[in-house]
Amino acid sequence: MKDSPLNDAVARQYEIWPYPRPADELRQSTSNNSYLFYFPTREYWEGIDILVAGCGTNQAAQLALGDRHARVVGIDVSQAALANERRLKEKYGLANPREQPSFGPSSISSSATASCIT
Repeated sequence: MKDSPLNDAVARQYEIWPYPRPADELRQSTSNNSYLFYFPTREYWEGIDILVAGCGTNQAAQLALGDRHARVVGIDVSQAALANERRLKEKYGLANPREQPSFGPSSISSSATASCIT
């Protein structure tokens, strides 16, 4: 059986030095700037599902704060990064507390951790 991706050199590096540097505060936004950035020619879609692969310490929480109607899922191999995402989720009252511990056995990184942010 193949080693867990959580044990590789890159994952170990991000456990020691989470990236980006963990934020204590998120930027408050009153508009759906992220949606407009990624989809400038489309009308706003309330309730969009957003996957942030390699979310790091705050990217999923930042997107969730900017669009409270979206369902944001952040995944990362770094438990340290996800711990900061969970802290920000609590601090800002981001809604969806479910966590999914793994993808299916045939996925590329079957042990990657996923954290639903909102």
